Amino acid sequence: MHQATGEWTLIGAHHQAGTSTLAALLNHRQSGFAVEFAAGTLPAKRVVIVARSTPDGAEAAAAMVTDWPLPTRPVLCLVADVPFPASRLTRHRIKVISPRLSAVIGLPYLFALRNLGSVAAAVRHDRKTTHAARGLQRALARLALSEDTSS
Repeated sequence: MHQATGEWTLIGAHHQAGTSTLAALLNHRQSGFAVEFAAGTLPAKRVVIVARSTPDGAEAAAAMVTDWPLPTRPVLCLVADVPFPASRLTRHRIKVISPRLSAVIGLPYLFALRNLGSVAAAVRHDRKTTHAARGLQRALARLALSEDTSS
């Protein structure tokens, strides 16, 4: 086994969680910032669990966090499945597991990701997508910096 090469390892809590989309958004300016977890590798020091902002997605994330094997707490990224706030049940499930997480961040529903065919095109042509990508990068960079200074 070898260590993942990115600063962050992205692990999907369930099928179609949005891990590839999140990796493309995080790497659009800085290649290698995040890598998707691959069998046969050890995750990087910092891990982001990716889940859809649905009750099933939150349940899958909760199951993963409950059995979390690493000493460092993961970040949870909730990928909005629809252009509306998460349901009450989803919010409750996330609140219950939040003490086991270092942070919860969200990727809003971005119409451009659904309509332009690729993350690269969405980042290039849609201001909201570019803004969301930069916000995610900044949030994770701040978390990494706070981890490094507290160690």
